[in-house]
Amino acid sequence: MMKSSLGALKALAALIGVISLSACVTPTPEEICSSQWISARTDKAMAEFERDVRPMMRTFRRAGSSLEAGNLQGLQALRLLDAVQKMAKRMQNSQALVDIQTLGETCNDPDLLLTSFTGFMEEQGAPASVIGMLEEARGFLPPPDGS
Repeated sequence: MMKSSLGALKALAALIGVISLSACVTPTPEEICSSQWISARTDKAMAEFERDVRPMMRTFRRAGSSLEAGNLQGLQALRLLDAVQKMAKRMQNSQALVDIQTLGETCNDPDLLLTSFTGFMEEQGAPASVIGMLEEARGFLPPPDGS
């Protein structure tokens, strides 16, 4: 009795595996490059990136406002510089940004990464001066080949 139950469970597991595999469908390039697909992927990647850079974003909002008002003080300037350096490092090592870059290459949209990143910074409330500094430092973004 025990052997037949075990055999039935194995058969059921195998059947579930076959059904699961048959449900996997590879999307076509048209589906991958649709605005809906791109939007979902970039939103997911930027949410992951946001978790990685949350402390730096706080500094950008605080110090960036002082920078724009023209009264950035010494310690605040050092914090801003430190946050820019940390952000640059995170940008270089971010799998999320590499994924967006790859999606941009796949869909022939070379500006997808920069526009996604700029939109992210604006949504996070980073001042325009900070966004401009980071846009000018495009070398921090992952290279087009993802390496």
